[in-house]
Amino acid sequence: MNKRIAILSGSFDPITNGHLDLVERGLHLFDEIIIVVSSNEKKSTLFTLEERIHLIKQAINHQHVKVIGHTKGLLVDVAKYYGAVALLRGVRQSQDLIFEQTMAMYNKREHPNLETVVLFPREEHVILSSSGIKELFRIGGNVSDMVPKHVEHALECKMEREILEIKDEY
Repeated sequence: MNKRIAILSGSFDPITNGHLDLVERGLHLFDEIIIVVSSNEKKSTLFTLEERIHLIKQAINHQHVKVIGHTKGLLVDVAKYYGAVALLRGVRQSQDLIFEQTMAMYNKREHPNLETVVLFPREEHVILSSSGIKELFRIGGNVSDMVPKHVEHALECKMEREILEIKDEY
């Protein structure tokens, strides 16, 4: 029997409890999940690719989850390489659904046997987004129920450095 492998891709800057929930629920549908951490020069990230991979590996210690970095090329090529049968996607709002539907169509053209599986978040994770969490944390908000403890600590370290750099400019 072939393994049912799914790809979950994103920038994960940083990984959130919503992402972790998606992985946990995805493991009920697939034998293995490969988390593909993307790096996009057009997108500014707080954490480096290596830091994001490390934070994810700290958050997920599961024999059926692999974490890899991806810096160029098509995601469908990664899926082909690993023999994935699906792309696992989380959709929080209608704009996400429209975007994912469009991407699914493009991916189908490149890899006709690759399915896109969309999961909707649990109610407590609907508002979670990495960018929202970073902004909330940056202005002093509490994110302890939105990210794993080690991610909150990493945010503290990054933001502290950022504040020190700003103070040094004056």
